[in-house]
Amino acid sequence: MRIARSLTRSRSTWHETVWLVPSVYLAVAVVAGQVVPELDGGAEGLGRPLLAVVAIGMLAFAGGVVPTVLLVVQAGAARLSPRLVAWTRRDPLLRHATGMFLATVGFALSGLAAVAGDDGPGDVPILTCLVGVGSVVVSLVLFLLVVERMTLGLRPAAVAQRLAGEARKTLRRTSPPAGDGDGPGPHRSALEAPPQHEVRLTRSDGGTVRAVEARELQRSIRRAGTFVELVPALGEHVDRGAVLYRVHGELLRDELPRLERSVVLGDERTVDRDPAFAFRLLVDIAITALSSVAKDPTTAVQVIDWLQSLLADAAGRRLGTGVVAGRGGEVVAVYHGATWDDLVMLSFEEILFYGREDLQVTRRMRAALDDLLAVVPPHRRAPLISLRHRLESTTFWSFEQAGTRAVALQGDRLGLGGAAAPPPVRAGVPPEETVAGATPLAPNGSGGADGAEASEAATGPAPATDPVDPGPMRVHDAAPPAP
Repeated sequence: MRIARSLTRSRSTWHETVWLVPSVYLAVAVVAGQVVPELDGGAEGLGRPLLAVVAIGMLAFAGGVVPTVLLVVQAGAARLSPRLVAWTRRDPLLRHATGMFLATVGFALSGLAAVAGDDGPGDVPILTCLVGVGSVVVSLVLFLLVVERMTLGLRPAAVAQRLAGEARKTLRRTSPPAGDGDGPGPHRSALEAPPQHEVRLTRSDGGTVRAVEARELQRSIRRAGTFVELVPALGEHVDRGAVLYRVHGELLRDELPRLERSVVLGDERTVDRDPAFAFRLLVDIAITALSSVAKDPTTAVQVIDWLQSLLADAAGRRLGTGVVAGRGGEVVAVYHGATWDDLVMLSFEEILFYGREDLQVTRRMRAALDDLLAVVPPHRRAPLISLRHRLESTTFWSFEQAGTRAVALQGDRLGLGGAAAPPPVRAGVPPEETVAGATPLAPNGSGGADGAEASEAATGPAPATDPVDPGPMRVHDAAPPAP
């Protein structure tokens, strides 16, 4: 039983190990090195020197190239975000290429050992030699692909595209199409009732909640009408003694430890189980590009492209609460994840903070918010409208020149250089801070008629109100009239 539980745990984390796939390649190659010469029936071949050259050459190649490639890939990923290092080491191409390098060495050495008892320099079967040479050719092709991945695949735009693709797959797998809003749905009333039991963490000192093992839950909960609620949200850190589950319904005491084992803990979140983590990684790339060291707003614009695309996909899905179904289709567990408001805040708040003084960022973010407001369902618009008001207000006070301010408040899908539509509010007045007839407050909280007259003269009368905009989110006192 303990071995079975270990295998279950291994299935959830095997893809994170660097050594597993190369080890399988090496084991298969060693066995093949013993079997292939027997299939040739001892036919005369090209000689031991060829296999010896393959073994020695690939051993030196693998020993020098593999560590260098891994270091370069991890350094390139860390330059974008430290959290990308673990994600890049799970790249299938890197693991299979490393496995093929080691397999070529293992096959050549094993083949030499299989024919070690034969006499003469030319008695290695020809099939063994062909397999050895073929392995070298495949290894070189994989090496070229790895070089391409290192030179092209680690560009910020390429990494953002791959992250968005994985996040979209995870969203479609974990978040079904939704009705109105988020939440626990039919289990809302049951979740509000006091639980019958609580399951606490006792088997480790803590970690980050990565996922829930559905098979462990299905084996643990066999009574009809019983389900559990995962208390920590996906991605949260828990310590020893923390409550993992609240049990609603009847459950045997000996089933409680199995529930604890169903929670997968680790040192960091994963994209394939937690789509919000992909949003986090994308934002990390953007704010790193906006730092005073990088000064690369174009990368931030490219990241906003993919954030907008992911939010448009997530808007039509049920977010916030997920369920684990039992073998009969009944719900056995409820867990909590990121809501729509969480994803909107995660996508734009930090980019707005760090890019508030960059024209490309403010213009691209304005275009993204306008485009999202045009496609998301009505019940998803509130956080987007609130964020758009805050973007306009922040942009107003970030640019001193009236002309630059007007440009910064326009939406542009390219950041700069694209077709920009005029803003639906006065460029000289932050919509969140003022209403009709009011004067924008200065950063120190003071107002003045002179500022209102200057804004009116610079920008002209205010256009009609945006039809999707319900109006200002909050109102400050208007400035006193000029004497």
